[in-house]
Amino acid sequence: MRRETPRLTLIAVLLTLSAFAISANAIPPLITTIADALHARYQAFGYVIALQYLCFALASLTGGWFTERLGLRERTLVVCGVAGMAVLFYLGAFVQGFAWFVLWIVPVGFAGGLTETFGSIMVARFGRRDSSKLLCLSQVFFCLGAIAAPQLVAILLERQVSWRTAFVIFGTCIGAIAILFTALTRARTGGNTHAPPTRPPDEQGMPFSFREPLFVLLAVSMFLYVSIEQSVACWIAPFFEKQLGLPADGAATRLALFWAGLVAGRLVVLALPARWTLWPAFLTSSAGMTLALGLLSFGWTTATASGIVVAAGFLSGPIWPVIVTASRHVRGSARFAAGVIAAGAFGAATGPLLSSRLIAWLGWTRFFPVLTGGSALFFLVVVATRRRARGAARA
Repeated sequence: MRRETPRLTLIAVLLTLSAFAISANAIPPLITTIADALHARYQAFGYVIALQYLCFALASLTGGWFTERLGLRERTLVVCGVAGMAVLFYLGAFVQGFAWFVLWIVPVGFAGGLTETFGSIMVARFGRRDSSKLLCLSQVFFCLGAIAAPQLVAILLERQVSWRTAFVIFGTCIGAIAILFTALTRARTGGNTHAPPTRPPDEQGMPFSFREPLFVLLAVSMFLYVSIEQSVACWIAPFFEKQLGLPADGAATRLALFWAGLVAGRLVVLALPARWTLWPAFLTSSAGMTLALGLLSFGWTTATASGIVVAAGFLSGPIWPVIVTASRHVRGSARFAAGVIAAGAFGAATGPLLSSRLIAWLGWTRFFPVLTGGSALFFLVVVATRRRARGAARA
């Protein structure tokens, strides 16, 4: 019986990442629908998504401080985050006016930050330090939620169900996961069931600086990757709707295809030898993502563009888990890893914001060429990070 407890705990944590993915991907395919209902321009939702992820970053940074200075367990922060998301989606169904929607997104982003950041750190405790397999598995669960949300939106829109009803449905799904997580991770005797008996020395209070070169490179790579990924995730449905002429439900399905590609890419990593799942996967995926985005820069039919979107997801799938694993590999500190994840949240805020301005100023024809340039820069940072990590290991 005791051997089953960590497995159940892991499953519960993985499901919280699905819950976060639902909260993060419920809004993008509803952007045009909510904008019409609230009498707002759909391009303005780039600011909404940016604000959501700025609050995510704040949650990562403050949560890391709480774990280090106040001794709060990651589980406590995840419980607050996932339960908060459930309640907030119920409240969101009653929001009236765009200004209130903007205010509503603030706690949604903060709750999501607690869930994703410290859920991922909990998962990392179970895995090997030199392999990204377990975090790739966690991101498969993330992608399942990311696929389910837009696909459910597509079904509801096809049946002319209001976005407010959709929010209630999402809140119910997230609430069920919150209850399950709380039940399965509760310590039997007040102990910490998800943590190993001992922690690495630098996780017991050894100081480090956010100015360390390797931290800076990992944070920059995370920032650039998430900026690009979220730009695609935020605008791929409007791109197919506004540029390629698909109806709203068909465009929402294309976002689900992107996340399906991410799932496939992360599942492939699970089948690879462990030694290939960290730096080799990092270099290969960053190069492949750049190539796929470059292909999307050309004019294609709807079917061909859909296939390239799947390929872009597949090729970029391992990147986020690899960066987090590398962060845990070079330092055992939850605060170090939370700082890298926070950099990704800043990227998630910046990407949709800048890309919304790009779309407004230059139109859809410049969208993917600019993303390709950003991805090429990301690849160069990955190469520099690998060289720095190799030098640190030799030292």
